[in-house]
This record gives sequence, structure tokens and C-alpha cells, in this order.
Amino acid sequence: MTSIPENIFTEQKLDKSQSKLGISILICTYNPVEGIFHRTLKSVESLIIPAGVPVECIIIDNNSPTPVHQLAYVREFLDRCPWASIIQETQQGLTFARMAGFYAAKNSFILFIDDDNEVSSSYLAALVKLFSEYSTVGAWGPGNVNVEFMGEVSEWFRNSFKHLYQDRNTNYTQYGLVRETWASFYPFGTGLAVRREILARYCDEVNNGNLCSSDRKGKSLSSGGDTQIVWEGIKIGYAAGVAPSLVVNHLIPANRSTLDYVKRLSFGTADSYFPCIVSSFPEMRASALAGMPNSFTLSRSVMRRIIVHSIRLRFTDLIINLANYLGAVSGQYQVAGQNNQIVNYLIQILKLK
Repeated sequence: MTSIPENIFTEQKLDKSQSKLGISILICTYNPVEGIFHRTLKSVESLIIPAGVPVECIIIDNNSPTPVHQLAYVREFLDRCPWASIIQETQQGLTFARMAGFYAAKNSFILFIDDDNEVSSSYLAALVKLFSEYSTVGAWGPGNVNVEFMGEVSEWFRNSFKHLYQDRNTNYTQYGLVRETWASFYPFGTGLAVRREILARYCDEVNNGNLCSSDRKGKSLSSGGDTQIVWEGIKIGYAAGVAPSLVVNHLIPANRSTLDYVKRLSFGTADSYFPCIVSSFPEMRASALAGMPNSFTLSRSVMRRIIVHSIRLRFTDLIINLANYLGAVSGQYQVAGQNNQIVNYLIQILKLK
């Protein structure tokens, strides 16, 4: 476990952390897959609610073609769980759905459960223990994320790409505070739980135009909203971490278990990183732009990747490698406020968006 010196946190911060521990579960969804979302809701229904801890569940329908409240299995869930409700956010984008959920939430701690997550029944009890015992930690995530592919995938696909689906296997609690980077023990969006004041700050920064990510929107696989939520906590002196007592099954439908999806996911993740870190930490702009390739350097780097992977007959690896590289370069050009025709052409040819 990474220890955090107590004296780096303000007295005001520690006082705020002692507020009554209630949990608001937010489930943002857009056009959910029935078999998967049903398992998500079943896991929420099966949560063990600690005695004396207020809990609510808010489903945020982000403009689904078929309104979520019309789905029979969702209505049945609501009937069985009177502490659950549905709201609608018509502005497309995960960030806007998260913010709508936050504004509707009543409790001092916010837990995000994605519509393809299946949480362990002890998740709330584990969170109560963690937030109670670690007053200097502002964000917790699952130490164990088990990726479950719902469609047929090869062993090679599973082993090669499950990390892109936030697979994680941690045997001990890890937490820390490291600015201006993404530490290995920081939590992903899957099963992310944060203190209310962190999310309030995040929403304010988005509304003020200081944070850039709108996260996933329609078919776009851009990301970064959950990253920026964690960073907002880091910026005000809270640590972030993961714990093995928090367990999530990440359920991946067949249409997201393909090489085409992995290619676009790899690009979207890389494409988001530099714009997100610079909007969260403006002082990182020069560092983010360091080594940004010009057209000649870019062309040479792409050709080198093609030659090396072709010699090794690793054509699938080539596409994923190029997607990741072009995503990073695209992100740099976004930070610079510039366009590169070669980057745009390759993104179009490789169908990365």
C-alpha cells in the first residue's frame, strides 16, 4: 500500500471528509444491450446495503432511441427497488449524462456503474469501509475487473486486448497522489466512486469551459471524462486508488469484441489523452507538445512501423499500433490547435473514427 503523508492535506479537506456517508449510484446508459443491462440491474438489486447508510440509484437515459423507462425489465427493477429512479438527459455525451446524474443525486459519495458492469454484492460495504478508513482518498475503483466477452473470441484476442477493456487484477490496496500524470493505481471509470466535492468541482470546470472531454458520444470512442474526474480530486489534495475488495465484471457484447472495435478504441483512448491532461493541467502544454512530429517525421515513423510489422507478418498488431500512434499524434495536434493532412488522411483510410 502506498502511504500518503497526512500533512499534505488541508485541515478543511479532512473536515469535509467526515460528512455523513451516503451513496448515490449513477448508471448512465444509451441504448443498452438487454441481456447485459439486465445483469447490471440485477447486481445493483443484489447489493448489500450497510445499516444506516442512505443509498439511492439513478439511471440516466442519455437520449436512447427507445426510452429506457419503457423497457419491461427496467420497470420491473424500479418496482422492486423503490430507492431507484430514472431521469433523462437529452444532450448527447457521457459527460452530460454524468453531470445530470450528479445534479439529481442527494448523497455525499457518488458511485458510477456503467450499463455493462456487474458489481459484487459487497461493493457498497467495501466502499463504506474504504472511505471511512482512508479520509485522504477521494476516489476509489475496483482492484479486480474481470472482463467477460459475451460473444465468441479467440484466446489470442482475449489475452491480447482485455487490458483495453480495463481488465485489472490487484491483490492489495493501492493509492497515492501524483500530479500531472496517470498513475498505474488510479481508478478507471468502471465502478468509480468519488467524494461529492470532487464531482462538484469537475462539473464546475466543465461548465466553465476549462475541461475539454465530452467522453463517449454516439459512436465516438473518445474518452477522458473519468480521468479528469480523478485528476480534479488530485488537484485539491485527495489521493486516488484501487482496492481488491471492490470487484466488477465488465461485460463486453459481441459487437464490441471485434478487431475493428479494438482499433477504434485504441485510437480514441490515445486521441483523448493529451487534450485531457492539458485541459486539466495547463502547465503540461509544452511537455505534451514535445516531440510532436512534422509531416516528414510522421511519414517516416508510419513507414517504419509498416516495414517492421510486415517483416514479422504481424499485420493485426500493425493496425492497432498505428491506431494508437495516430491517436497520440492527433491529440498533440489538437493541443497545438493545428491540423495535419497526413494524420487526417490516415485516420480516414484506416477508419479510426
